[in-house]
Amino acid sequence: MRVAIMVFFIFAFIVNARAQNSTGSDWKELNANLSSLYRKGQYSEGLKAAQDAKDEAERAFGKDSANVTVFTNQVARFQWMLGNYSDAEKLFRASLAIREQALGSDTVGVAESLNGLALVLIDEGQFNEAGTLLTRALAIKEKAYGPDDPQVAYAVDALATLHQAEGKYTEAELLFQRALTIRENAHDTDDPEVAIALNNMALLYEAEGEYSRAEALLKHAEKIDEDSLGPDHPDLATTLNNLAQVYIDQHNFREAEPLLRRALSIKEKVLGVRHPSLGPVLTNLGILYRDEHNVPQAEIDFTRALSIAEGAFGKEHPNVASASFNLGALYVKEHQYQKAEGYFQTAFSIDERAYGGDSLTVARDLDALALVLSKTGRMAEAREMEARAKKIRTAAKGHGGE
Repeated sequence: MRVAIMVFFIFAFIVNARAQNSTGSDWKELNANLSSLYRKGQYSEGLKAAQDAKDEAERAFGKDSANVTVFTNQVARFQWMLGNYSDAEKLFRASLAIREQALGSDTVGVAESLNGLALVLIDEGQFNEAGTLLTRALAIKEKAYGPDDPQVAYAVDALATLHQAEGKYTEAELLFQRALTIRENAHDTDDPEVAIALNNMALLYEAEGEYSRAEALLKHAEKIDEDSLGPDHPDLATTLNNLAQVYIDQHNFREAEPLLRRALSIKEKVLGVRHPSLGPVLTNLGILYRDEHNVPQAEIDFTRALSIAEGAFGKEHPNVASASFNLGALYVKEHQYQKAEGYFQTAFSIDERAYGGDSLTVARDLDALALVLSKTGRMAEAREMEARAKKIRTAAKGHGGE
């Protein structure tokens, strides 16, 4: 799945209690400073500062206080951005449990924890639970703020992100457009949050082949990011990668390559060489070099993307399936069918478990396996795979699938 959805985290639930020599404004200022580190992409520094703040809040309020969850969520979101998904999930679940007990099940503080937890679950491929949490979070925020408040846009964005990850592009587009409209009405048009919404809409246009529209939105987002965040921010790198992806789709490799090289450099510098957000950039570089017939370099980039995905997510995650499929396709291009079969089989096994046996992603995997089986003389098995893939696509069309 070649997507790089951008989601902006915000925690509006503010500590308002006083404790030990600290005023409520002191805690608010500390929370604001952590949010500033997040916006600047300084995730390692932010994690350390957030953990220190959480420890101090626990001493001041007690471990089960809702006030502490402000900083629990801060630690969780930095862990999320650093690719430590298991740790982030545990922290968001702990925060959610405390807030539900202390604040009630239908409060905005609970909605924020639901939203944060759901985004981590999406990255872990746990789509069903994420959908339940996000639907609940959106309902809470709409009731609390009204349907057109910027706070609601975060919940709308997150639900759209889930639909994009599931391949439900029509549903995702409607939600991303809603979030963009809310932000444009609420913010200056050069606000970084508008850039995030522009990225999300552009990726949907790219998926639908509307490249001119996608390019225009991404160039606008690039200017916003450069002006407001600076030249070394991970969000700018994501925008550059997304723009390069549009150029690759149009075989405009001359424009795409420098954007990808810059994006990779920024992410390596800020996040490190093993961070999972390098995966989309490396994948696009691999596609670019594959299409330019630079197979050795494509193999290097695809293999590195696979290694990073396995290290970040484990070997059973859909991102690992996607990276494996890319390597399989490369080996087919080089007529190395036995090597390709192994990677396609890995992708198929993971995708079938993650999405179910009737998804279009599984149909793609089956077609790929059918190709290598036919190339190695196993025609009966190949026809069986082709028939199953055709059945999935026919059923998807009958239900209005993409």
